[in-house]
Amino acid sequence: MLAAGYGSRLRPLTSFVPKPLLPIGGQPVVGHTLRRLARAGCEAAALNLHHLAETIPRALGESYWGLPLVYSHELEILGTLGALWPLRDFLRRADVILLANGDSLCRWPLRRLVRHHLESAADATLLLHAR
Repeated sequence: MLAAGYGSRLRPLTSFVPKPLLPIGGQPVVGHTLRRLARAGCEAAALNLHHLAETIPRALGESYWGLPLVYSHELEILGTLGALWPLRDFLRRADVILLANGDSLCRWPLRRLVRHHLESAADATLLLHAR
């Protein structure tokens, strides 16, 4: 999960709280996605961190809704794909990798997405949502 950004459009809220930890419905926005991943059968999640990096592991701990969490602290923001390189050993162990934003609140059809990806034998599958 991409969780390293500054959240500059939401300042001053994000001056002291990273955007993935902003509360929505009593839980952090990233928590909604982690819960959906856990319910969909995801075995572990990794989050890249930069802005106020120490606050996210402190808030979420080593697991969330039973989903083990791994953290990757970026001393400088590496960008979307750059975030994957420090996590390469973690990612190599996975059969399927879902890349999601840690500040998005979505109702993705995760099981259906993974099933479609596996059945299509595609190298990658991109889920888009029309507004």
